[in-house]
Amino acid sequence: MRSALLEMDDPDLLASFPRSAFIPADNAMYAPIENVAEDLGLLGVATLGYYIDEHFQYLMFDVAFFLLLITAGLNIAVDALSRRLRPRQVPLDDPCLH
Repeated sequence: MRSALLEMDDPDLLASFPRSAFIPADNAMYAPIENVAEDLGLLGVATLGYYIDEHFQYLMFDVAFFLLLITAGLNIAVDALSRRLRPRQVPLDDPCLH
């Protein structure tokens, strides 16, 4: 699968992806992002997902459901805020679209 994606050069196939080619990548390339996420407390034991899972394991469905509602509310709030802050139209010279 990896070699098929890296060696893909058919313009019709590449047109279905927002890029002109693929580059080789491995999990080590994401280490800086993981380090920052861990420093911010987004990864590890002290996350909301951990607490939700823990309450499901102990059959505390009311607390787990409440935490899921909090998670959904936070996701909706962040999405609404990002939609307000995001420009309405993507610039035509955006290099990510080529």
